[in-house]
Amino acid sequence: MSSIRKVLQTLCLIVFLAFCLPSGIAYGVEVTSLVGSPTQLTVATFNVENLDPKKEDVSKVDRNSTRNVDDDVRNGKFTALANQIVTNLEAPDIIALQEVQDNDGAELSSVVDAAVTAKTLIDSIQSVGGPRYEYQEIPPQNGRDGGQPGGNIRVGFLFNPQRVKLQKLERFADDPAFLESRKPLVGEFTFNNIPITLINNHFASKSGGAASNPKRIKQATIVNEFVADRLTTDPNANIVVLGDLNDTPDSRPIKALAGNQLENLVNKIPLADRFSFVFQGSKQQIDQILVTPNLRNNGNPEINAVHINAGISRSASDHDPVIARFTLSAVGEATPITSVPVTNPEPAVTPSTILSGITGDDLLKKLDSLYSPRTSLGYGSARDLLYTKIDNQGGILTDIYAGYSVPLNQNSDKPREEAARHRINAEHVWPQSMGAEGPAKSDLHNLFASRMEINSDRANFPFGDIPDNQTTSWYLDDEELSLKPNPQDIDKYSEFKRGFFEPREAKKGDIARIIFYFRTVYPELANASFFEKQKDTLCKWQGEDPVDAGEVARSNAIAKTPQGNDNPFVLDPTLPQRTYCN
Repeated sequence: MSSIRKVLQTLCLIVFLAFCLPSGIAYGVEVTSLVGSPTQLTVATFNVENLDPKKEDVSKVDRNSTRNVDDDVRNGKFTALANQIVTNLEAPDIIALQEVQDNDGAELSSVVDAAVTAKTLIDSIQSVGGPRYEYQEIPPQNGRDGGQPGGNIRVGFLFNPQRVKLQKLERFADDPAFLESRKPLVGEFTFNNIPITLINNHFASKSGGAASNPKRIKQATIVNEFVADRLTTDPNANIVVLGDLNDTPDSRPIKALAGNQLENLVNKIPLADRFSFVFQGSKQQIDQILVTPNLRNNGNPEINAVHINAGISRSASDHDPVIARFTLSAVGEATPITSVPVTNPEPAVTPSTILSGITGDDLLKKLDSLYSPRTSLGYGSARDLLYTKIDNQGGILTDIYAGYSVPLNQNSDKPREEAARHRINAEHVWPQSMGAEGPAKSDLHNLFASRMEINSDRANFPFGDIPDNQTTSWYLDDEELSLKPNPQDIDKYSEFKRGFFEPREAKKGDIARIIFYFRTVYPELANASFFEKQKDTLCKWQGEDPVDAGEVARSNAIAKTPQGNDNPFVLDPTLPQRTYCN
């Protein structure tokens, strides 16, 4: 790629950051290095600062003050938070939220329910390419938990049900220490069938000055005693205490919280980086994550404070999120997620063995049931596997469209960064804008390593046969030609003209079978019009370029990951005729 093109791409990114993000909200660009994997769980704490989905009626808020009126939907706050969760936090498995408000925000009403608030955030996360989270809370009593009058702020858990299961939810019993303050929320989850308990806290504010200190000490002591009781019953219990603790790690309340039972992971953060909130120019680490001895000793805990809000004007929140990662693989007798069956429902011994005798819609429904992914990897983990295992043979990563190959260590701990340095990113054969969103975004069958500029040119255009005299770009290895190549080499090139993309001859059948796969296992997400306009071409391609050993090996390799599924259209070449091409 020419130096001019590189400069243009850089300028495009700058322009996007400057002008294309939701109005009214500023973004930090720090991105966590802690991404979940089949054996690694990520948890975060995030104070979302009085989040609600309604523009309040000023006549219904405290003192009829416009300071108690906001519009978090129209000013882009939900979208900003969603982008931060998906991009900057890499979509953690569990997020402990604080300051979630009820459905009508700061209006002084009988409304306490926050289902609309939660759904608006969940929908926003999915719309920017994140997983479909679930949300659970135990609502407060109206006007009893402090915060902005009318808002009924509370704590709650966002979690990815494809990665973790919520087994039990409980809230601390009322205690005078929590009067006009949030009650801690206890979520008992499992990851890889391994139990892990999270206690989500939002301690009393420091706005009351020194007078609020005894209250936080009492709150911290109660939480510590709860943990101590659990450890008496099970010394190896995996417990995470996290949240907006409204005090610093060296304060009396936080020392009371830690006691002898918990280690504060934020002490592992370099001192210059140790803050999540800025008050009158003073940086403070008031959002924290503490863990019990078993997680400290056996969970390989890692932690990041991700600086994207604190001290930034017009930010999505006044707090930075904090994220931790734990390695939880086969602890005790637990069975990891990777143990789900990855064999095919029926082995493809001959081309007609998969669900023989069934055709049409009945066959499609059965294939959807049997061959959908067993679990969602998350986009970060999927790309790591793509670059180090799936499209990497012996340390050489190869793109699908041009055969462009680059060296990339299969044991790299930062494969996405290495791939980017080599101008490689992840191509969605079925584009994100046409339905490859949510869990489908990270489906390895639909992801391929691709030269960045080819991925950008292809965009979301359908596939098709392009007459050679209409082709504007030809791609092979690291070349991009504007003139027709030598006739003897022409089939090695992928082609582009605005509106269509034609892959090289050796990959046309591969592309067709991926499109058939996606349309089958994501029928509700897949844009039907996008499929229909290229279906006939794809049916032709899958016959002209039959399945080869490399395609089978790739499908089998994906089936051996936690995603756990083969592409049936690769295993049985008769399926296209029995489904889409008859």
